Amino acid sequence: MTSIGDKAFSGCTNLTSITIPNSVTTIGNNAFYYCENLTSVTFQETSKVTSIGDKAFSGCTNLWSITIPNSVTSIGEGAFSRCTVLTSITIPNSVTTIGNNAFYYCENLTSITMERAGVTIGDYLLGHGNNNFRTAYAAGGAGTYTGIYYGDWTKVVDPVPVTGASITGTAKVGETLTAVVVPEGATATYQWTICNTADGEYADIAGATASTYTPVAGDAGKYIKVVATGTGEYSGSVTSDAVGPVETEDKVFNITQSKGYDTIKAAIDEAAENDIIEVGAGTYGEALSIGKSLTILGVNADNDARTSAFLDEGSIVRMSMNI
Repeated sequence: MTSIGDKAFSGCTNLTSITIPNSVTTIGNNAFYYCENLTSVTFQETSKVTSIGDKAFSGCTNLWSITIPNSVTSIGEGAFSRCTVLTSITIPNSVTTIGNNAFYYCENLTSITMERAGVTIGDYLLGHGNNNFRTAYAAGGAGTYTGIYYGDWTKVVDPVPVTGASITGTAKVGETLTAVVVPEGATATYQWTICNTADGEYADIAGATASTYTPVAGDAGKYIKVVATGTGEYSGSVTSDAVGPVETEDKVFNITQSKGYDTIKAAIDEAAENDIIEVGAGTYGEALSIGKSLTILGVNADNDARTSAFLDEGSIVRMSMNI
């Protein structure tokens, strides 16, 4: 048998499944028209079917799935019209033409995969007056499209993988760190993590889910990474290299200029006349040369030198000097 003739099984309501042998090359018009209980159509391997006739499977209202073999070159008008439980279909690379109304009123068909570009598609593929799928396909070419039979169709875009993440900025208390993802412009969610050692087990930092993070005092001496997970058109999850150890805040701060320093000397050298400099607790082994009038505040600047607070907090006191 090389062909299944026109109306060969038309109206056979007791037919539930059929296997098309690989000797068949054509399926005629209305061949399985309104076989309402047909649920399964199987094409044998190495199928030689090249054409599916007009309304060949029209009205097969229980046909929920069919795999069109990669030998078919043409699908006739209304070939699968009113296959109302069909949810998806793949048009193989071999198909060059699809007739008018081929999937007309397939009301549950929401996914169509076109394995090649340039297929000629007739009018009203899915519904009367609606050529939205044909328009979307003409613009998008090969790929999978989703939509509804009477509405719009959109090509499904494969997510682009996020391939890298890094951290810019200085790992220092009070300084802002920024996550950078690759490719540039990728959208992502973020989770900043922290660990006592560079190569240890990192734990999430509670609430640190923005693209930036500012280390706090408790982060000092620790290491930080960021995990970026692609969103929208981007997928995958990547973890940056560690930065750290996180430095403490500036020990010396020029209040007048709102600028921090690691040493008293650096602050004095850059200070202007009458600037106010605040020095944090600690031991400073520095040789100082001061040639300007400055106010230097210590951590115990507001404490009485006769109190225990003075002894507990250090020996730097409020002073003015002009040396």
